[in-house]
Amino acid sequence: LLQCPSQTRRPPLPRLTREEEFQLLQGERVQRQSRTGRVGSGVMAVDVEAEIATCMAVLTDIDRYADRIPTVRGVKVRRRGANAIAAQFTLSRFRLEINSEMRCDRERNLMEFRLDRNFNTLALQEARGFWFVEEAKGRPDGWSRVWLKADVKCSPLLPPFIVDYAAGRALTRASSWLQPVLSCVEKMVQEGDVLNVHDVRCGA
Repeated sequence: LLQCPSQTRRPPLPRLTREEEFQLLQGERVQRQSRTGRVGSGVMAVDVEAEIATCMAVLTDIDRYADRIPTVRGVKVRRRGANAIAAQFTLSRFRLEINSEMRCDRERNLMEFRLDRNFNTLALQEARGFWFVEEAKGRPDGWSRVWLKADVKCSPLLPPFIVDYAAGRALTRASSWLQPVLSCVEKMVQEGDVLNVHDVRCGA
C-alpha cells in the first residue's frame, strides 16, 4: 500500500476565475476538462454545507461508496492499512471494473488515488488523482470546498463509444452526489442522530 507523506501543503490546483467563484457561491459545480484521444484530465470544485471532518470521513468511507455514489455499483476491498486501502470498484451501467489504491493524509485533508498494479484493470492504462477539502472561501463557518482532480488514459481495448460516454459524463457523475450526501450527513451529525459519520447511510 502507498505510504502517507508527512509534509503539509495544498495540492496543485487551478486558480479560479471570478466567474467560477461566483458559480460556486451560487451552489453550482465548477468543472474543467481536456481530452486528446484516449487521454483525458479533469478538475472539479463544489461548495458543500458540511464540516471538513465530515467531508473527509465520507470520502474515505470506501465501504459505503456503493450506497452513496450512484455510478458505483459495487466495492470489493482487497487490502487495508492505517492510512491506505486498495479496492476494486464496479462502475456505471457498463460494469467496468477498476482496481485502485487510495491513501489518506488527514493533516492535509487529502485522499490520493491511482491504479493498483497488483491487479489488471482492462479499461484503463493509467489513472491517478485526488480528493481535497478546504474551507469554502466567501462562505459562513461550516462550509467546505471539495475538489476532485483526475488524469486518465483509457485502454485501447475499451470500445470508442464507451470512451466518448465516459469523457462526457464521468466527472459529473463522480461528483454530483457530493452536495446532497454531505449536507445530509452533516445535518444528521449536528442533530445528534449519529455519533459517527461512518454510521450514516444516505443515498444520493
